[in-house]
Amino acid sequence: MDSLPPILTVADVAKRHQKSMWTILRRMHTGKLRAYKDGGEWRLKREWLLEYEENMIASSARGDD
Repeated sequence: MDSLPPILTVADVAKRHQKSMWTILRRMHTGKLRAYKDGGEWRLKREWLLEYEENMIASSARGDD
């Protein structure tokens, strides 16, 4: 497993998932991806991102879209 920093930015997550920052922000605002605001910037804990990725894989395996 690659080493992720303990705290990631929206840009970090967007790059990792090859998605736009707007897509990541939308997933955060809909509650699909947990995040918190630090000052004016959104941050994500590594554990939350890994949990999100596991949920995406499980959802895909079940055929949920």
